Amino acid sequence: MSQQSIVDSCFFSRPDDKSKRKRRSRSAFEGSPRYAAFEQCLAQLNGCVETHLKEENLALVARLLQFIQAPHHTAWPTRQIKCAVLQAGSNMSNLARAFVQLEERVFASKKQPCALTVLNASDCTQLRLTMKKLVSSTLAQGKTVTNDTGVQSHDIRLLKVWHEAQREPLPIVVAIPNLEGFAPGLVTELIQHFSTEEDLDIRFMLGVPTSFGQYQTAISTASIRLLDVERVSLDSDQQAVEKIIFTHLIESDNTLRLGFDAYQVLRSHFQHSTRSLEQFVAGLRYQLLCFFYSNELAHLVREPQHLVEMSAEDRRLVCQLPSFREHIKALVGSKKLPSLHRAEALLSNDDEALRKLCLDAVDSIASYKANLHVVFRVWDILRSLTSAQRFSFPDSYGVLLERGLATSSITKESLISLKKFPTEKTEAFLRACLAKLGECAIAQQLALYSAALAESVSSEQKVTIEIHDYLKELFETHLISHEHLLLHELFWTNSTRSYDAAYTAATRQSLAAALKTPSLYLGEMSVDPYAPALFKLFQDSGQLVNVYDWFQAYGQVCGEQGGDEEAEKLQQALFARGTAELQFLGFFKSTKRKTDHVQKTFSTL
Repeated sequence: MSQQSIVDSCFFSRPDDKSKRKRRSRSAFEGSPRYAAFEQCLAQLNGCVETHLKEENLALVARLLQFIQAPHHTAWPTRQIKCAVLQAGSNMSNLARAFVQLEERVFASKKQPCALTVLNASDCTQLRLTMKKLVSSTLAQGKTVTNDTGVQSHDIRLLKVWHEAQREPLPIVVAIPNLEGFAPGLVTELIQHFSTEEDLDIRFMLGVPTSFGQYQTAISTASIRLLDVERVSLDSDQQAVEKIIFTHLIESDNTLRLGFDAYQVLRSHFQHSTRSLEQFVAGLRYQLLCFFYSNELAHLVREPQHLVEMSAEDRRLVCQLPSFREHIKALVGSKKLPSLHRAEALLSNDDEALRKLCLDAVDSIASYKANLHVVFRVWDILRSLTSAQRFSFPDSYGVLLERGLATSSITKESLISLKKFPTEKTEAFLRACLAKLGECAIAQQLALYSAALAESVSSEQKVTIEIHDYLKELFETHLISHEHLLLHELFWTNSTRSYDAAYTAATRQSLAAALKTPSLYLGEMSVDPYAPALFKLFQDSGQLVNVYDWFQAYGQVCGEQGGDEEAEKLQQALFARGTAELQFLGFFKSTKRKTDHVQKTFSTL
């Protein structure tokens, strides 16, 4: 998915007569500081993805080159043709990527390792056309040979001439990226055609989109017996996703973290539907764009130090964040005089107090990120060595985002297993940590434990218990959810639980109590006020509410029978005011299907 298509998808399609408004809306966002911050984060994400894809491609190409260059010593007539079957799982893009990378590597090498020909179903509909392309491609590689013998261009004897002309024998590799797309029986004919050629080192590389069964279906049993098959799995996107999550979402210093809800949706879609790394990354990009488009403070992500140089509008928006409200609540709840004075200053929009608050928030977030990076690595190494290794990395990261890992069953199992480690395994754990952590305070402390374990002969158990207690305290301090941080909404996307706690839960209960039982707040009354009366009628209706019927029902319940004109006008005014208040509270919205109906949007009360 291109960046422009992602930008386009963020804006609703409007009729042609409103196209100017659409262009102005898009250009206003693209020229804003938020869009510049989005581009920076997107560049970091793209760089991360390209790095991991390059690592995977290099490893894959190295394995395929090893297959190409491996000697084949089996003597005729029992000799089989070497064949690599590349399985992509459910992601066809893996196959395409593998063959493109191999082709680039082969033709970029100074000393060409083989004569590679990639055959596509579109230009290989029969054996003669396939052989013609194979022969012409092979003759143009290595030490090139021209057809001066008058032999037809599809004749296999030309390959023998080319083979004899080479200074060193080169294998001829026939690569078919999508075996399923080839004409039925064509690959079988091709294998049979080469099966009697003793002088040629022919090797096949076949790509199957999903399962190994496709290979067995596309080729006859007799031809399969002629092949020495090696299976190569390309379904490594799961590991790539885990690396991207760790590198981009945990290790990176000043980028957004993907929130729990968005992460779970993308991961579930990856596992159960697409299993495509490209679509997972496109989902990440779309999440970033949505965050920067909707969050008016998102431009502060690019340079977090700008939090201390905010405009008056930025400060006003900060005061509306749920974490700010929770912070004020904590200050007031402490009942200490300095805390109360600070809360008063913040609520009165004191510039100096807000500036200091934001500065402290930036320091806390930076410290949390740095510690999370290091401690999570230690935790992951320990998990991989214990009985908790059955928990995958994405599962663990999901728990961290949702509620923290400090008190999770994964952490408890890992720490219990650590106590039972033999000395050799404990030393291996410490070595693995020191190799990955670099220079930091935690690494220095673990190095001391490693030295103590090596010097101590009689008190290994005591040192192990000390390591256990240190790690337990480390995990409880740092492996906690980000939602305890002030202003965390600026750096973690799509985490809605704090908003629910600040805006929804208490408000929902209060609204329900006030509208359903107004006497709890206003005392006993013979007739309900207009808003509760309208709400009760609203609840008894279906998903679509006819406004005229609603008004008639309200008149029967609350109106005066046989009233004068002034009473009817008052009834209409109260109905209009009550419906406006319920709409403001978000209970319903207008519907385009029926102009005289409204649609419920808040039906859980």
